[in-house]
Amino acid sequence: MLQPFRGDVYSAFTTIEGCQELAHATDDDAMRDRSLRWLKQAYAQVTRRDYQDPYARKPGWRVQGIWIYVLNCCTQMLARRDDQSLKAMADTCIEALLERHHNPDIGLNNEFLDHDFGRIPEETNRCLVWPLSAGTLARRQGSPPPW
Repeated sequence: MLQPFRGDVYSAFTTIEGCQELAHATDDDAMRDRSLRWLKQAYAQVTRRDYQDPYARKPGWRVQGIWIYVLNCCTQMLARRDDQSLKAMADTCIEALLERHHNPDIGLNNEFLDHDFGRIPEETNRCLVWPLSAGTLARRQGSPPPW
């Protein structure tokens, strides 16, 4: 490492994913365990009530995109190792994406929610990541994703 962690969790999740791939390619159990530990630490960071996501205007806001990063890491790791903590994280991500962020009033997902998954008044009718919302909507309707 050239510099200490400065809060860029999106890069952290990408690094964790890369370390997991390296562990698999080299059959390195120590790296595999480290990447799992790092994933749990990053997940704990982004689910804290006071966490300030770089894309959110206020601390504690839940950002839809973070669940995709966590789910991607969990899915990759679960394909190679059965782990109940990974399954629990993945289940939380799936629920957040398909249920919590979904806003039935507009038929799409809201990108931002309050920490308790409540709607944020100024964000209630906003949907910023349309490809994700379109894919989630297709999944909710039992249709294939649009891409």
